[in-house]
Amino acid sequence: MKTIEFGEGRKKVAIVGSLHGNELIGKQVIEMLSKEKNLGARIKGIIANEAAIKINKRFVDVDGNRCFPGKRNGNTEERMAFEVLHELEGYRYVIDIHSTYAKMPDTIIITKRRALGLARKVPIKKLVMMSRSIAKGKAIDDFPHECISIEFNRDTDANHVIKLVKATIRNIIEGKEAAVSKDSYVVKGVLGNTGKASGIENYRLVKEGDPVAVNNGELIRSRKRFYPIFIGEKGYKNVVCMMAFKSARMS
Repeated sequence: MKTIEFGEGRKKVAIVGSLHGNELIGKQVIEMLSKEKNLGARIKGIIANEAAIKINKRFVDVDGNRCFPGKRNGNTEERMAFEVLHELEGYRYVIDIHSTYAKMPDTIIITKRRALGLARKVPIKKLVMMSRSIAKGKAIDDFPHECISIEFNRDTDANHVIKLVKATIRNIIEGKEAAVSKDSYVVKGVLGNTGKASGIENYRLVKEGDPVAVNNGELIRSRKRFYPIFIGEKGYKNVVCMMAFKSARMS
């Protein structure tokens, strides 16, 4: 793990990057932001999973975002998680940056309703809450007071991410929400072990009876209405997509 502290101001914001070693956008953003001046806040950048970065793999031993709060004497990712939370002590606002193979728009992920205040300061339209059955209480988002993860497509340019992060920092400093209304969803399950996705797109409503996958030449149809999210993400084994439902309560 590597930390870089920069900027001055009354507000403190932590940015975590590369909890997964093959997701380098967070590392790039932290390194580029650290060279900027007049951000108006004290920033701590944490480049988390250096061991996995070195071998260009998602993780060394276990998923780095499913092992929090970690262990002082655990495996590679458990030690990393333990150290990351130690570095985050005293930071109310935490932005965790990820990248996904899924072809979908920028998406804010939260696991706790207490993070809604920070999420609303981010100028991104898509907002997703992961239920405990998905994150299992072991994601980084479960621990700091206000922590969000942001998923960007693998092809996203670092300058785009920096622009959004800087806008979020400004909104934190000024205590205001972003002028972007939210499309809010709750993920309550996964579509798994059904073959390869077919006929569905991220965030496009699937109705009962609609085709969703092909398995050994057989067309699989949905048993319920849902919005698919993370179609095409290679980091989730035996999962076609996550199954989400719209939520007016978070908008």
